[in-house]
Amino acid sequence: MAAVSSGVGAVIWTVLMIIPASPFSSVQPILVGGGPGTWLLLGYVLYMVAGFCALAGMSALLHTIENAPRGSAFDALLMAGLGLYYAGVTATSLLLGWAGYVGGYANTISRLPESSIESLLTPYVQPVTLGALAACAGALIIMLSLGLRYAGET
Repeated sequence: MAAVSSGVGAVIWTVLMIIPASPFSSVQPILVGGGPGTWLLLGYVLYMVAGFCALAGMSALLHTIENAPRGSAFDALLMAGLGLYYAGVTATSLLLGWAGYVGGYANTISRLPESSIESLLTPYVQPVTLGALAACAGALIIMLSLGLRYAGET
């Protein structure tokens, strides 16, 4: 489900970036303008790679869950890690994308001074960092869970 919802989100994000109607028509000049617009591009690429592609690959890797006995502590640990990873990647990507759009719009369209743009972007730094840390913690929990499962099978 995580991979499917990330795939749907990726399609929606892609469509919103290429719609030539307002307010979405400002996205392409923001990307071309660079600066804060690179946050938007980074959020998009991160969502595609760490979101959809990684979750789709992980779901193939975690196919072993279907064959494992239900109610195992490893399954609970694995699902907790997957939830944390999904939430972290989604939050980080969306926050980066939104911050990039806001900052890029201020830079490219509104032509605000750098100090104003910096004050617009500063509130996003800590939430993006926390989201990235959550995704990393989730990935570590997933790996720990798989390691414990395979160690128990041998």
